[in-house]
Amino acid sequence: MRRHLLLFLAFSFLIPSVSLADENLKVFGGFSTVPLSISKLQDVQVSDWENFGLGGSEGRVALPLSAGNTSGMKFGVRLGALYRQSDDMDWLADLGIHFGGATALTLAVGVDYAFYRTENFRLSAVPRIGLIAGTIDLGTSSQMPGYMAPVITPQGTFADGSAISASIAGLLLGAGVAGTYNFTKSVGLRVDLGFQYGLMGGLTIKAGDVTLDGKAAAVTKADKSPTQAGLDPSASSLGLAGVVALVVGL
Repeated sequence: MRRHLLLFLAFSFLIPSVSLADENLKVFGGFSTVPLSISKLQDVQVSDWENFGLGGSEGRVALPLSAGNTSGMKFGVRLGALYRQSDDMDWLADLGIHFGGATALTLAVGVDYAFYRTENFRLSAVPRIGLIAGTIDLGTSSQMPGYMAPVITPQGTFADGSAISASIAGLLLGAGVAGTYNFTKSVGLRVDLGFQYGLMGGLTIKAGDVTLDGKAAAVTKADKSPTQAGLDPSASSLGLAGVVALVVGL
């Protein structure tokens, strides 16, 4: 999750700095929601049996991945920018981070096309495309009793006390309607509601600087055996998503 927070903070500082260079840019930020479902995760162990065999000098840690199964709406914040291409069309880019069982990070670009507008109000169609990632924090690694530390896999070393996380990512598509009411020329309120579909796959497990594919031989069933865990999680973001944000022209 730390990596996601750093990306989110970098994006939040980048938008205002870019906005100062062009009067056609506006920035927005506010509260948002996204649907996220992760299922079929099961507890696994990570072992260096490939290097040291079973028992003896083997290192092994337990990962409670099943705690990452989640379903429902995640709540968080979204920051974005709008670039005025014409009176009816703005280019859109936004980044959101959401919490609740798992951390959902969204990054998308799109178009805000006004099909109705008055002096102070604008109603737009908003198609979007981007990426979505779900991350599960699993605390820190700890050697299972009776095993040697650290766990030395072909991909790297799982040191005792390393921060452990699992992530899954994929493509995000969305379409919705946004209404913006301008209180002044430079300040307004934006409400964006739409339907989004994100399909994720490719589970990875991270310990410190080491990343393991969920299909790696070192990722075993939670029974102290060398049998590959056979992880096949299902993850998606399907349903209504929305944001209520303050829009500011700089």
